[in-house]
Amino acid sequence: MTREETSDDCCSSGCNCNCSCLRKVSGFIETNLEAFFEKLGRTVGKHPGWTIGLSLAFAALCLAGMIRFRQESRSDKLWVPSGADSIDHKVWVEENFPETTRALLVVVEAKANGNVLDPTILRQIYDLHVKILDVASPDSDFYKEHGQTYTDFCFTRFPRRCFFSSLLALWKFNKTVIDGLTLVDVQTQINNPNLQDPWNGGDANITRWIGGIERNEAGYITKATALNIGYFITANETLNERTGELIDERASDFESAAQDVVLKENALFDAYAFSESGFTEEAGKSIQNDLLLLAAGYAVIIFYVCISLGECNVLHQKAWLSFAGVISAGLGIGASFGLCSAFGLFYGPVHSVLPFLLIGIGVDDMFVIVAAWENLSAKDRELHVSERTAKALKKAGVSVTVTSFTDLVAFLVGSTTVLPALRSFCVYAGIGIFLDFVFQVTFFLAFLAIDGYRADKKLDACCCILLPSNYEPSACCWPRWPFKSGWLKKFIGGSYARLLTKWPMKVFVILATCGLFGASVYGVTELKREFDFRWFLPSNSYVLDYFDAQEKYFPSSGVATAAYTGNVKYFEEQDMLVQLEDKMKNDPYIDSFSVDSWYAAYQEWKNGTVATSSADFYADVQSFLYNVSSGRSYVKDVVFDNNGVIIATRIPAEHIRLDSTTEEVDAMVSIRESVDSVILTPKKPFAYSELYLNWEGNLVIRRELFRNLGLALLCVFIVTLLLLADLWGSILVLICVTLTLVDVAGLMHFWGLTVDTVTTVVLVLAIGLAVDYSAHMTHTFLIPNADAKTRDERMIHTLHVIGAAVWNGGFSTFLAFVLLAGSGSYVFTTFFKVFFLVVVCGLFHSLGFLPVVLSLVGPAPYQYTNRRSEPENEIEQGNDIDLKTFDGKEKEADLSPPPPSHSQSPGSGGDHSLTSELVC
Repeated sequence: MTREETSDDCCSSGCNCNCSCLRKVSGFIETNLEAFFEKLGRTVGKHPGWTIGLSLAFAALCLAGMIRFRQESRSDKLWVPSGADSIDHKVWVEENFPETTRALLVVVEAKANGNVLDPTILRQIYDLHVKILDVASPDSDFYKEHGQTYTDFCFTRFPRRCFFSSLLALWKFNKTVIDGLTLVDVQTQINNPNLQDPWNGGDANITRWIGGIERNEAGYITKATALNIGYFITANETLNERTGELIDERASDFESAAQDVVLKENALFDAYAFSESGFTEEAGKSIQNDLLLLAAGYAVIIFYVCISLGECNVLHQKAWLSFAGVISAGLGIGASFGLCSAFGLFYGPVHSVLPFLLIGIGVDDMFVIVAAWENLSAKDRELHVSERTAKALKKAGVSVTVTSFTDLVAFLVGSTTVLPALRSFCVYAGIGIFLDFVFQVTFFLAFLAIDGYRADKKLDACCCILLPSNYEPSACCWPRWPFKSGWLKKFIGGSYARLLTKWPMKVFVILATCGLFGASVYGVTELKREFDFRWFLPSNSYVLDYFDAQEKYFPSSGVATAAYTGNVKYFEEQDMLVQLEDKMKNDPYIDSFSVDSWYAAYQEWKNGTVATSSADFYADVQSFLYNVSSGRSYVKDVVFDNNGVIIATRIPAEHIRLDSTTEEVDAMVSIRESVDSVILTPKKPFAYSELYLNWEGNLVIRRELFRNLGLALLCVFIVTLLLLADLWGSILVLICVTLTLVDVAGLMHFWGLTVDTVTTVVLVLAIGLAVDYSAHMTHTFLIPNADAKTRDERMIHTLHVIGAAVWNGGFSTFLAFVLLAGSGSYVFTTFFKVFFLVVVCGLFHSLGFLPVVLSLVGPAPYQYTNRRSEPENEIEQGNDIDLKTFDGKEKEADLSPPPPSHSQSPGSGGDHSLTSELVC
């Protein structure tokens, strides 16, 4: 006698003292859940019309919350961790240096191995410069709409002089001088070792303006292939509370019109442009271009559900029921969005994947409910529809409860993250899964009952036409349809299940699982933290052409940053200002030549003389900034109060070229530590760049990913343990989910994916899907069956009952994303890759590895000694089921069911007047 059989005999013979607490919990939870769902199923079956009406009313009430719907697109509100230093730094910088700028950046590349230093090309570039400024000329459409010329909103460093980053600044954008230039004049000017910028002030760094440089043997610049040009304008952004966007229509209109001018064909050079509005528009196109693929994915799901749920005949095909199931999931989506909006939660860019997640989970629940309906015994099928819905939901309700609540808990755990976008996403997903579950066991079940009434009356499933009395439902709607009704269920529960009982196949599956796990563990160790915003652009975007040209000709350009000092005693702390500059220059991630300290320039101007008092010091600094040409370029770097006292300063610099996300994070941490080491009282200096807001999220995203996955797995195990009420069964579910996550994360590395915001979200989703697959299998395995005694027989029985539903749930999720394989969007291709891995690995572990493990060391079935009703062994009566012993011989199955606990004649039940009206 096996250990399993001994355990069963112990409990069945009344030795309740030897049954564990979990067995008692099992009886309590299982009994009460089944009793609840049986009552709910009976009520819905009696009153499907009222159920549908109340469901729609509840959904409408929840949708009313959409009046508070708001989106969020600001990166600092999405991906900056709560409590991060960058948030406080951003607020301080905006208060003390409120002037924000936007830029139109242009790279000009000479054609046919040309030389941009050639005066002919320079004159063409000057003409382009004039055309860009004419976008906002007094006779332009821009001026008619906004009433401003370029000089009215350009960024200035000298008073009344717009700041330009351009080689033409060497000649002060003077057309007469530029028209008279020769190649020798240009070469002489740019090779001046003491080159000054006469337009903007200060030293001129020629390598920031020209790229693709060629020098002679003496190091003399003779040729350049590209020019780097920048137009800087002041931003006047206002927040759109509805969309969460910072909008500046004036800046956007100028950037859009100027880009059109830049991108026009020129005979001598190619020009590439970048602007904030252009990037946003191109990134939006990347997603919008693939919306049709997503819509097609929905259509594919509906089609697959239609051919999977019912039989291929006009009486039992379930096309309209399939639509009802998808609509039920849609109601869950809409209601969850309404509730979350009412609670004040924002909708972020990553939330767009939620409909597909909820559709997939909803369809999965629908397959389980319909499978329970189809698996009713021949005797139960003679009962009234309300009794059939009661028995079907009694079986399916517990299973979908286990998966839905484990998914819910997994996402609620994810909502504790410090990343606001992921936190909001997880709350949306958790509420959506719960409401999806509610509508499936009410709204969809009501339509299932109506479909049952229709079939009882022998009405056509398409048009509700009364069928002939001699109609045979075996006739197929499509004569050439290759698959017979229930072929998938018969295959999984028949040939495939019996194959898994063979020892060679068991060994193969276990070895394959171990091999995949080993390779995946290696992949996880190699998985990098990487993010590049260029991934969000279409492959044919003109913005990508700009980035390629910038990287080709100006690879040393780094991210701008600055060290900020607050209200300190500057006169007394002058030595600390020198130390701050030195710390920045010595930081390994800072280009030392880019550190441009106002105080160093001031000291050079003072030429060794020292102010004797704080009043003299502040007066000297003001005189230097406003009256000396070398000091005017620092006017924006020093802030005075009304009494002429310095209250804030900044020292701008640039990082060296950073080639990876890891380097960006390390650079941010390094410069912060360098600046923070300088002691200034009462407020320490700090380093800040707007891009640090993005890097701050990258700093914690890997840690947050593993934290969320770990906590979610722990909570999933606890909830699964409470609902399955079997320790070993819950451990097996946890093992399958963990294997799936490890395999997905490891294979991500081999598919070229990294840890970023998109993959972090999808991996959190993977927990929910992986739990669904394995929990359904384990729960069904735990339900006793009189004709399945050994573990092999119980495994076959489990695959026969629920295997097809698990496959359909996973495959339908895959179908929603399969069309995205050819997408040009990084977001959608990433979703496809990760979801493909989740479905493949999840189904492999739930339909391959888990059945093998269950057949070897599966838990004992539930014990029903203290339950008020006997287990329903009749679940498979009327279906051909082949249970095989170890020697491969068929075992005759006596599937005679015990008397049902709630027998009722077909005509009994509640008032069905409304039901009759809704049958068609």
